[in-house]
Amino acid sequence: MEALLVRAGPSVYVILGLTGAWALISVLWTALAIARVRVPAPFWWVFPGLVLTAGGVATLLGYDEARKALELLQSSSPLAQLAGRADAALPLWIACWTTAVGLVITTPFMAAANIARAGDFAKWKPIHAVTAVIPLFGSLLGLLSSFETVAFGLVGAFAIALAAMRLGTGDDRRRMVAGRAFVGAMATLGTLALALAHGIGNRITVLDTWAHAGFESRGDLVAAAEASLPWLAAGDLSVAALLAVGSLGTLAPVARAVLDGRTSGGLLFSAFLAVVPTAAVAPAVLPLFQFEVVDEQGERQAALRSAGIELVEAAASDPWTPGTPVTVGVYWAHVADERVLPFKDGKVDEGDLDGDVAIPVASAIRGVRFDPVRIEIDRRADMVRLRPVLMALQHEGIDDVCFVVRSKTGAFGCLPAQVREPTTEPGHLLLRSVDTTLIHGEQEPLALDLRTDEARLGEVPGPLVVHPDHSVSAQRLLEALAHVNRVGDPPLLALE
Repeated sequence: MEALLVRAGPSVYVILGLTGAWALISVLWTALAIARVRVPAPFWWVFPGLVLTAGGVATLLGYDEARKALELLQSSSPLAQLAGRADAALPLWIACWTTAVGLVITTPFMAAANIARAGDFAKWKPIHAVTAVIPLFGSLLGLLSSFETVAFGLVGAFAIALAAMRLGTGDDRRRMVAGRAFVGAMATLGTLALALAHGIGNRITVLDTWAHAGFESRGDLVAAAEASLPWLAAGDLSVAALLAVGSLGTLAPVARAVLDGRTSGGLLFSAFLAVVPTAAVAPAVLPLFQFEVVDEQGERQAALRSAGIELVEAAASDPWTPGTPVTVGVYWAHVADERVLPFKDGKVDEGDLDGDVAIPVASAIRGVRFDPVRIEIDRRADMVRLRPVLMALQHEGIDDVCFVVRSKTGAFGCLPAQVREPTTEPGHLLLRSVDTTLIHGEQEPLALDLRTDEARLGEVPGPLVVHPDHSVSAQRLLEALAHVNRVGDPPLLALE
């Protein structure tokens, strides 16, 4: 709970303060109703309206603060924008929940107060409460949404029935009819506030999932949340509609009293006052439904196309997930889309090397690295270009990488590999541009055709050490890695 309040920000305390004041005022209103003092209906709606308005305004201010924070950080990350929007919506979500709970708790007390002091010559009218049976049994439709919706329906139906059980005469009659209308309105609006809370909570879940969930699970989680929204709305709105029908049914036998000037005027003025919270809530809710989803794979594919990179087509052994891209092309190497290393005459310039380590790559990856590291290599590149880049990653303590490949349809996949130095691994694969040789312990070297002898690789305890010759192309290297990954552990690339 504390973490939730921290995420929601200081504005949530204004909402909670208004809720506390509303609770105290509700006690006073109930006492006045028992004392047979008719309080104008608009007075009752002031605090629920204030709570919702405060929530809507706080969320709108939160959207603006999140936007300014991203501008200050000079960040255009779509995921950061979605995370900021989710946090900004929390005050409104809390306001809707407190409004819904406040109304549903108050409703039965107001119903009891409505009949407690019915005045002289009052009569019991249980027949007037018959229509409350509709929401009583109809509350089971709330199971489409949540058990809270069922509880709201049951409490609301009970309150509507209780408020209609007795009827006075004269001024007491008009007061009690207005009380029936008021209890029905509270039960219905409380459930509508619950529907709004459920809807906003669902959108916060979707935004949080986009912003924080892992790439592999994000799609399923978002789809599940999106699929649940229609059921939430169907359950909540069905129960609210049945409560409204049940309430109107209790007013039908006393329709003349409903047309009383004060009763009808109070109801109309209350409806007019609803414009204020609606004006604050509506613009705060809309941005939760209007946002662009992030297609990270699509964006990465577009970035590679614009850079002129053609990936190798091969069978991936792992799914692609976002990471730190290190891109090796024919003319340049990039780290996180920044050009850091030119290839002169098809190789790394001596001035950019420390031994075999490409220093610009090592310096660049140090500042932006986050795991996993993704190697995107153009199929026309070769080991002469790739080796200094991999040596730079090894120099920076990166042991595991994944080479990005594409399927026939263009979808990304990964071929995992290790770039640490070999130790006591028993199996070695000598990879040249025209042939391949397997060395296993003290056994005689064995010439292989990887397309037909792939199963032999699986007989060697992993990881297999792959020794690519300088003449090996990216196409040849990744095709070999695909064969090795298919039958065993991710291979270890010998770079010396």
